Amino acid sequence: MAFYSKRYVKLTEKWMSVSKTVSCYNAHRLAKDIEKESTISQTDAMAMQNAIPTVMTRYLAEGHSMKLDGIGSFIRVSLRIKKLEFRQ
Repeated sequence: MAFYSKRYVKLTEKWMSVSKTVSCYNAHRLAKDIEKESTISQTDAMAMQNAIPTVMTRYLAEGHSMKLDGIGSFIRVSLRIKKLEFRQ
């Protein structure tokens, strides 16, 4: 269940709803819950969690975008830094 509180934002001069974090779960808790919801073991779920960053990084570096249903979409973002010249 999500929890919210009100916060006054001076910039907009309005009250806004702000979500509150209840707690933080770790990878072991996630793997344990995945085991309960699926047919894979907690060990397999942990192995998958460990492999995802490596595989996703490789796919994104190759220029592919990724869409994980129910989680979100990921695209490669490139940053270009231009040398600035200052006038005196």
